[in-house]
Amino acid sequence: MNTNHEKPVNEASTDHTGRSGVDSSRRAFSRFGITALPAVLTLTSKTALGTPYLCTVSGMQSGNLSSHPGQPNCGVGFSPGGWWQNANNTGNSDGNLNQWLAAGVNPFSIRRTRVNGVFQNQVRYQGIWRTGVTWEPIYGLINNRFGNGVAAHTFSSVFGGTNSRSLWDVLDQQSGSLEFHAIAVFLNARLNQVTGQFNPIYLEITPAYIVSIYNSTSLSADQKKAYFEMLQH
Repeated sequence: MNTNHEKPVNEASTDHTGRSGVDSSRRAFSRFGITALPAVLTLTSKTALGTPYLCTVSGMQSGNLSSHPGQPNCGVGFSPGGWWQNANNTGNSDGNLNQWLAAGVNPFSIRRTRVNGVFQNQVRYQGIWRTGVTWEPIYGLINNRFGNGVAAHTFSSVFGGTNSRSLWDVLDQQSGSLEFHAIAVFLNARLNQVTGQFNPIYLEITPAYIVSIYNSTSLSADQKKAYFEMLQH
């Protein structure tokens, strides 16, 4: 199921070639000129010369991603637009509800409540409690995974800070922001731990690694955003 709504998303996020958006972000990342990185962002030597390392912040800094034959395409993960647009889709689109749930992340709060003497299963979507045949499959999948009355995962519960919006609400309301891209890469990393579908690129790009980059004080917001964009298609 997918509701009929459209929203512009960051152009780099919706580049399905896997190249142009990644290349522009790579140039932007290099232009910022990182000179020092905290220890939490460095990798062990076991992959120091391999593809997984080349797609980490340390690998970018090393210059190994300058244009040359055989360089890895780091942009293998789903875009923020995919995770946003398809969260209420139970089909096979990138970032669909089944993939949110496989990643262990709940995009929407649900509840079962009595209305005019009749119990209803409701899903909170864009600030409104929705019910009816369209929303029953979504309620059912979330209820089966997390239980009835569960709240959506919030941005602050993952990344810290004071942003109490749900991850999906941030995707919906803060299109193109650093947080928009951080959420997508975090979800990619979570999904990869279950399915391995973004390996080998995401072998070293774990959820904890993404959170550490988002909270790094050694990188600017522009640097973080450019890096996250490089990991999406």
